[in-house]
This record gives sequence, C-alpha cells and structure tokens, in this order.
Amino acid sequence: VYAFIHPTTHAITLVGQNTGNSDQVIGGTLTNAPTATTFHYTQTTSSDNMAAGSNVSISNGSFAVKVSANSTFTLTTL
Repeated sequence: VYAFIHPTTHAITLVGQNTGNSDQVIGGTLTNAPTATTFHYTQTTSSDNMAAGSNVSISNGSFAVKVSANSTFTLTTL
C-alpha cells in the first residue's frame, strides 16, 4: 500500500493491490495526517475498471475495508 497527501487540498490517497485469490479486509490508522472522516473506495478487477465502491468510514483515524481478490484499489478522502 502506498500513501499520498495532496500538498494543496490535503486529500489523502491510499493505493494498494490484493494479489490473493480471496477477498481481504485491510485496516489501518491515520497518524500525523490531516483529519478525515470518509474514504471514497475505487477498485479495478478483471471485470471492473475503476468501479466505485461504498464509502469507507474513518473513526478516530481508523478504518477497515474489504478488498476484492486480484484487484487494485484506491481510497481517497472526501
């Protein structure tokens, strides 16, 4: 997983990949980062290209999201 913070808007973006053959729950905690409450989830699989998923809540800096098997995903703060 790679993380980026936009220098002007302070939006946080995480980019990752699940190379496994089963869905995985990925969680994390944002520290020393701008305050955020929601991530927009997008994924690419063999059948979906940049498909929007459900928003992911961030509570006290922590989040968890179910990532599809064999996919690349992004989480970007709203």
